[in-house]
Amino acid sequence: MNKLSETSRRDIQDLFNCGITLPNGNTERISWSGSYDDADFLVRLYDLSSMPSYDHRYHNADRDIRQHIAWRDWPSDWVFTDGRFDLLHSDDESFLKFLCEIFHPAVTINPIADADSPEKYYFEEIQKIIRRDGYELYELKRIGNGPVFDWRLIGSASIIQKQTDDLKNAFTSDYIRVQIDQMQKSVDINPADAIGKAKELVESCCKTILEENSIIVDDGWEIPKLIKETTAVLELLPKNVDNQAVEDAIKKLVGNLSQMTYQLATIRNKMGTGHGKSNSFTGLDSKHAKLAVGSASTLCWFLWETHEEMKNADWFC
Repeated sequence: MNKLSETSRRDIQDLFNCGITLPNGNTERISWSGSYDDADFLVRLYDLSSMPSYDHRYHNADRDIRQHIAWRDWPSDWVFTDGRFDLLHSDDESFLKFLCEIFHPAVTINPIADADSPEKYYFEEIQKIIRRDGYELYELKRIGNGPVFDWRLIGSASIIQKQTDDLKNAFTSDYIRVQIDQMQKSVDINPADAIGKAKELVESCCKTILEENSIIVDDGWEIPKLIKETTAVLELLPKNVDNQAVEDAIKKLVGNLSQMTYQLATIRNKMGTGHGKSNSFTGLDSKHAKLAVGSASTLCWFLWETHEEMKNADWFC
């Protein structure tokens, strides 16, 4: 599903072609490739060596682009109209990833945090443009003092967004944080993918907890087995509460949460996501994705919080 209009994309193209007027009245123009040359910037996103050349003298896009940039016979905004990237008509994710890379701290010449930097005003203007279509760039993490951005839908499943944001902050693993982030973004635009990622999140959470407790994990374990092994090493009740019936009930609740995510992923797989479906086939939609993501997030938050508390025995009492 593409929400980002061609009008918005062309407005962003115009910024890099015509520049932006700063509060002091001066017009500044930055290059979309920043401190890199165009080809070196693009290889951060694309495999140029496997893309075709538009010039018969060269074997691939990498050689083609480097030569024409050296000759300076292409306009500064050429990438927006180059059919190999198709930024004016590509899927939203490709275009938004391109924007995120423009403001990567390794790319920008001036930090966007600097009050007077042109990059700051470009970033703010681009935010205004994509928000018209329901997107925004947000800080995913930091490298040094510079923010690394990713994109997301605005106002998508706000309760789930808050829940998964809290979960993302709880994890120390960058890999799991990225999983959570991708799951969040897929809820409305690709529900089947969100359901799959919710299942992967539960698996990653359980495997991490088991590995940190020196338990050897079998690669063949599915979610029910992973949950059973994980709850076996966790103290699900405070140490001063000794009630087997309550602990058994909590284990059952944990199992029920895991089953929602696991069964939705199973249904998704049985329905299939490939070609050859009739025009009426829609598969699972965002409400199913929200159920899977919500149950997975609640489950992982509970398991991880319990795990963290156990690592700090003085606090866990």
